Amino acid sequence: MSYVIEEACVRVRQILGVLDGIETKLVEAQERLAAAALDGLKLRENEPDMLELEYRRWADRLADIFGVPKYAYSSRFRAGSGGAANVPVR
Repeated sequence: MSYVIEEACVRVRQILGVLDGIETKLVEAQERLAAAALDGLKLRENEPDMLELEYRRWADRLADIFGVPKYAYSSRFRAGSGGAANVPVR
């Protein structure tokens, strides 16, 4: 953070706060994975997937601010379904 200009620090902290909030919601969503309905309230089955997409969107913004690519070896940011890696087989 010492290399970030002062004007950008506020925005970086805001985005980090959003990412932290999404991470918290992902953890909370784990408790609801087994339920389809709760007291007449129908739950979204794809809530964790939607939160992951939102997390990636905000991570893109943070990477743009720093002018860097996201970590290519992170399973969260790999291309493909669910972040699964292609493993070569001989």
